[in-house]
Amino acid sequence: MLGQNVAAVNIIYIISVLFRGAVTPRAYDAMGAQLERIRKVMPCDAHLVPRAQQHGEIGTDFYHGGLAIPGYAGLHPARYVAGLAQAAERAGVTIIGGIRVTAIERQAAGFRVSAGSKQIDAKQVLLATNSYTGPLYPFLQRRIIPIRSAIIATEPLPSAVMSRLMPKRRMLAGSQRVVTYFRPSPDGTRILFGGRVLKVTGEDVVETNAAHLRKQMLQVFPELTDAGISHYWHGQTGFTFDKLPHLGQHEGIYYACGYNGTGIARASWFGHKIAHRMLGTEDQPSAYADLPFRSRHLYYGKPWFLPLAVLYYEMRDRWDQR
Repeated sequence: MLGQNVAAVNIIYIISVLFRGAVTPRAYDAMGAQLERIRKVMPCDAHLVPRAQQHGEIGTDFYHGGLAIPGYAGLHPARYVAGLAQAAERAGVTIIGGIRVTAIERQAAGFRVSAGSKQIDAKQVLLATNSYTGPLYPFLQRRIIPIRSAIIATEPLPSAVMSRLMPKRRMLAGSQRVVTYFRPSPDGTRILFGGRVLKVTGEDVVETNAAHLRKQMLQVFPELTDAGISHYWHGQTGFTFDKLPHLGQHEGIYYACGYNGTGIARASWFGHKIAHRMLGTEDQPSAYADLPFRSRHLYYGKPWFLPLAVLYYEMRDRWDQR
């Protein structure tokens, strides 16, 4: 609904091809087995890159070949969000930030939302807070697993190093179960490297997580041993137990959430679909609408099992790489 307005906003797009490196020969064979399905689902010239040719994609011997998928595109998330906000304001939307919603109560004519010291009456409510929903709405809190993901950025690197390590300036990822993802910075001078974190609280959370990501980065690019890390940031992504995103309605409250790490594209589309549903103008239901949305016993919003799960999958990754 906002697409035409957003197009006029200055958003940096980095049109690119995704290269996904296979950490083992078996992973490379599995990519080959999925090739036809990928070409059918998202029409593109997806193709395998054998290990003997992978230096044309990425300057490392860590992988055993990989899969290149044309048609992927990267964008600047903060500029995209700013563009959406500007387009919404042009359409007459009032955006209020910096105030936490503390309660949602059903009223005869709709809902009363408590935000700070204010109370707002609304006919309809949409919760699109994904992994940041928290105790505001226990129904979603019990069904969304907040998983923290973090990114480090190197200090500026010589142009020759960037050309050697990322010759095509593409978005890159590994095939590990505990995923890593990386890309050049928009100006092409740094490497941005992301993945899961070790700690979520504590005074040393930044140092610990940055060191963990740097260790993983050096597995892929050993020659960056002397490169400094200039930036670190993290945030939460929302995962679901069935690994599917969900949109629907529960007790009169609409929701769109659970993107499992692919929220930039999916959340925009889900916002479009749920808005039509709320307006009563939906022409075709989404395949993700009103799916069974299940929780698990003993889960109430705090993923106590996550450190054990990450450790288990990291051990399996290490075993495979042997």
